[in-house]
Amino acid sequence: MLPSGFHIPETISFAEAVATALAGGRSCLQATSITEAAHCGAELLRVICGCDQVLLRLRAVEPLIVSAPEATGFTSDRLMAELLSSPASPRAHWFDLSALTPLASELMPHPLAAAKVSLVDGERLLGAALLCWHAAPPDLSLTWLALLADLTAFSLGRALDMVQRLREQQQIEAILSVRNEQWSALYNMGVALTSRAASENLLEDIVRSSVDLLNSIGGVLALVDEANGDLVVAVAYQREGASWNVVGRRLAPGEGVNGTVLISRQPVVVANYAEWPGRLPDLAVHALAIIAVPLLVQDRILGVLTLSDQAGRRQFTEDDVQTLTLFAQQAATVLAEQSRRRQAEALILYEERVRLAHDLHAGLAQDLASLLMRAELCQSLAEAGAGEELWANLETISVGLQQAIREARETIFALQVPDASGCSLNESLHRVAAAFEAQSRIPVRVEAIGEDCRPLPVSHHMALVDTVREALRNVQKHAQAQTVTLQLAWEGDAFVRVRVSDDGIGFNAETLVRPAARGDMSFGLITCRERLAMLGGSLRVNSVPGKGTTVEASIPVREQC
Repeated sequence: MLPSGFHIPETISFAEAVATALAGGRSCLQATSITEAAHCGAELLRVICGCDQVLLRLRAVEPLIVSAPEATGFTSDRLMAELLSSPASPRAHWFDLSALTPLASELMPHPLAAAKVSLVDGERLLGAALLCWHAAPPDLSLTWLALLADLTAFSLGRALDMVQRLREQQQIEAILSVRNEQWSALYNMGVALTSRAASENLLEDIVRSSVDLLNSIGGVLALVDEANGDLVVAVAYQREGASWNVVGRRLAPGEGVNGTVLISRQPVVVANYAEWPGRLPDLAVHALAIIAVPLLVQDRILGVLTLSDQAGRRQFTEDDVQTLTLFAQQAATVLAEQSRRRQAEALILYEERVRLAHDLHAGLAQDLASLLMRAELCQSLAEAGAGEELWANLETISVGLQQAIREARETIFALQVPDASGCSLNESLHRVAAAFEAQSRIPVRVEAIGEDCRPLPVSHHMALVDTVREALRNVQKHAQAQTVTLQLAWEGDAFVRVRVSDDGIGFNAETLVRPAARGDMSFGLITCRERLAMLGGSLRVNSVPGKGTTVEASIPVREQC
């Protein structure tokens, strides 16, 4: 009921109230937080109702009470309950001053009048407001108070909706920002892993990169043992402290998280490993959040990649699963490529051994066998006293031994492996050229074009050095050359090229595609070409009978330097 002594005629026009509400509403729409919107709504209600103090309580936030003006704060639990207990209808009613005065003393000194209004926007009850007057309030009826409260609620509702949309937009932008960072990191890590496919530390690189990608505390990589199907832990890494002592541990299919992934070939997420039913007894003391994904190449599983974090610090999400799965696919592809390269290198090594065995059998071994027979003949001639024939055979043996020594040196030259560690390609080629000169007596001029890059991976370094050695070997055996030029050229940061040119008799380069036509010469160069191709490089041979031969090898180094 209306407090005693007050008569409130309706003196404020509807147009004035709407104009004021619209002006205040535009200000409310600029709010960037719920608290700011609530303050704006409280101030708008105070202005259009002409009261001295407004206490506004929003239902949507717990606990949020604002006052206008903001001179004091009010935290009475009883009044908060009162503001929310009244139903939405009636929209406005006068407040019992006897109940209000003890509580309101914290807010204002003895208000003379107070009214409670509900803030309803359409069918949404936003909250309630307490209107307080220190002196006689303006001539307002409860109907007008309810109308003004509805106008305020409309503006406040729009402001709250705007704030909510702003929050959602900020959340989406934050999620997109994190995802963009992860996708960018994922791409960069994929490129980096691909460039390190020949690295001996590839497995550790995979684990470290995955830990950095999801910002976890550690990771484990277990690979499938093709012999029995078990998993064998290959790498265990932690950001801080000693890594887990699990390297070399075997896990049967279905054993632990890794074994579960091995069977299902699906990602597994564990909120707290210490409480997980399938935990391993000796690892159950660790309260860790776990995420594990398979390393798949087509239908073949190569292993399982597992990351961990403190259970109370973070939980792995579906986004984490998606990101790590994509990374694992890249890692598996690189691992499969590394395996393919190693198999191809093993095949090349086998073929090279076969070629060397053939050379030794067809050349040095047969020559030595022939010399042995002549030595036995010399023994018989000596016993028979045939001196002249004896000396002739001894001279033949001497020439044969010299030839055998030359062939043995050629074989040793072909088998030499220079130390590529800490040695530039330029230095290695100078060593090869010096060894060739000393062994063949054919001078070699070494040229370098462009700035030397930092040391290449051993696979790239050795592929180029072995190609040069094979070209020089062919020069000695077939070219009848007087001089050789060895050129090393760095083409920016994209390629490195080596070229071996001689002034010998040359040959028809088309015979390289027909190994039988050139024998061991084409076989050796074809092997070098296959080896370079595995590393993204190429080999070209240009030769014309009577005009010498040029062998040129190039290999990409953009991601190596």
